[in-house]
Amino acid sequence: MMRQGGYRQGKRTGKAARLSPEVAPYFVLLGILFLYLPFNEGGMTNLAVLVIQSAVIGVSGMLLLSYWRRGELRLGIDWLELCLGLFFAVGLLSLVRSLYVYSTFIVIINFFFLGILFLILKYPPCWQIDSSRLRYIIVGSAGLGSLIGLYQYFAQGEQRVRGGFLDPNYLATFLNIGIALVLGLLFFKVTGWAKRLLWLFLLLILSASLMLTRSRGGFLGFAVIFILIAALKKKRYLLIPVALIVVLMLVPNPLLDYVIQTARTDIYAFQRLDIWKMSLRMLGDHPWLGVSLGNFGLLTPAYNFPVEQAVGRYAKIPGQAHNSLLHWGVETGAGGILVLTAILLFLLYYSVKLIRKRESLPNPSLIIGCIGGFWGAMVQSLFCNNLLNRAIGFHAIFLISVIHNYFITYCPEERLSHTKWELRCSFGGHRRRGALYIVAAMGIVFYLVVFIPFNGHHLYSKGTKYLGAGDLINGVNYLLKAVKTLPIQPHYHAILGDTYKDYFKRKGDLSAFYYADWKYRKAVELVPREPTFVLRKAELYSALAAKGVAGEEVFEAIEQSLLGGLSLRPLDPLLCYDLASFYHARGKEELAEKYFRRAVELEPNFIRAHHSLWELYKETNRVEEAQSEREIGLRLASKFRDYPVGDDAYLRELLRIPEDWR
Repeated sequence: MMRQGGYRQGKRTGKAARLSPEVAPYFVLLGILFLYLPFNEGGMTNLAVLVIQSAVIGVSGMLLLSYWRRGELRLGIDWLELCLGLFFAVGLLSLVRSLYVYSTFIVIINFFFLGILFLILKYPPCWQIDSSRLRYIIVGSAGLGSLIGLYQYFAQGEQRVRGGFLDPNYLATFLNIGIALVLGLLFFKVTGWAKRLLWLFLLLILSASLMLTRSRGGFLGFAVIFILIAALKKKRYLLIPVALIVVLMLVPNPLLDYVIQTARTDIYAFQRLDIWKMSLRMLGDHPWLGVSLGNFGLLTPAYNFPVEQAVGRYAKIPGQAHNSLLHWGVETGAGGILVLTAILLFLLYYSVKLIRKRESLPNPSLIIGCIGGFWGAMVQSLFCNNLLNRAIGFHAIFLISVIHNYFITYCPEERLSHTKWELRCSFGGHRRRGALYIVAAMGIVFYLVVFIPFNGHHLYSKGTKYLGAGDLINGVNYLLKAVKTLPIQPHYHAILGDTYKDYFKRKGDLSAFYYADWKYRKAVELVPREPTFVLRKAELYSALAAKGVAGEEVFEAIEQSLLGGLSLRPLDPLLCYDLASFYHARGKEELAEKYFRRAVELEPNFIRAHHSLWELYKETNRVEEAQSEREIGLRLASKFRDYPVGDDAYLRELLRIPEDWR
């Protein structure tokens, strides 16, 4: 007997049944999806998004067609699924009041595909694939990712390996999921010694690569996984993770060296508490509906905090909360926090009940591995934004679906396992026409949700490549096509504005000035709180003034743009300096002094700001104050003359030494 949304019940032979021809296409597409996810920057590139979303649409389309042929579809909704749907609804609500509509739209689309994958893994015939088969694909993919990480460390000399991801923390989460599944196989699956040795070897490879990520949150997640799964096997097995942790703390190894080194030298290594406080301030200002999905990084400049030990106190602006749950809580407000809490409580309840019944469950290695992998990832998510990565999100949905499906199938005595609401759809005649409607609907979804964003980004990439090669005509043409394809993407308008502005600077063509002004206005209209778009207008009008068009309207536009940018980034000393320099050039000494002084208050090591204050005080015959600023500036110039700024543009501007102080 089988329940809809569950797994096979039958003899515990340890062998997976052969795939039927009906089920094989689903397994192939889902296998490609999970094999591809951890690579190509963790599924974050434009091509990766196309492949992933196309695979999900393909599987969902085949699933709908199979139900259409059968003539009936039953949609059962329990409490967990209701909470997942409510969280998606909260995300849709944030779209209405979003300050950055396109960013919110992209996040909602990602949630949409995560939800579709959850449903795919719940309903037959996809669950007939047997998730243990997908588990082997994930384990194999994790093994391949670990080998790439080892290659990056030993062959390429990378200090922190990242595999196919952009961030080592994301690779650490993925490796931990693989480690949890391997530990489940090693401890709870009855196999021969050859397979046990294979699992043990794979565990060593995954663990070695995990250490080379030097992810402290990843190592904490690993400890939780190892302790949990070992304790579920036998209490004495707890000695294994405890001994391993002791060895790692006492024996020299890359992870221990990294922790000690960062504690001594990296002043940003332990700033998470300040970032969390900043996030809570944002939540306090937007308690009910949050700042909207995808808008966290847009508002952080106004909430930034100083790092007192750093040369540049405001050099770094956190774009994330470094806590996935807190990040989503800030973006969705009280409603999102309540729903997320309910989801985690349901999953915790499911996990505890399944752990207690593990001896009577078929294929316990799968469910124990999934429980360990999910909670290990959740522990790490308290210290980084791993769940915001597309690949990690899809793997988390796989783990959640296995836990959920096991619970509703093998815990029928629990009230929470019962379907709370059920919708039955019976399909009568016109099945061929209905199938065409389904195919057409899938095509429309693909075109609107997948192809248009992909094509817009593709055209934008081609346009920027042509501009980089000096081909202005083709570059502008492709950018115009990108804007026409995806008009709600503000960066396309801003790049076009930059192109017209540069042309105006070179040629003095006023039509280029008007086009640039129009595009900047459009970008600001789409994202009114993006300071870089506001400040580009100041650069444009400054270029107009440099061409000899210096009326009061021009100066007023420059002033309003600078003040507007400063209102969005009140803790930006470089912006304070630009505004002060503008007032100084206009002969407004009091305002110039105010903003020069503000700049050095924010960044005491701002050499050029001290130099400008010295010049201002000289001009106004304030000798003692001028001498004081000169002494401070010369002392800073001597101290930071040979300071390695590298590619850090902020520090380069901060520590630039004027010619007469060299």
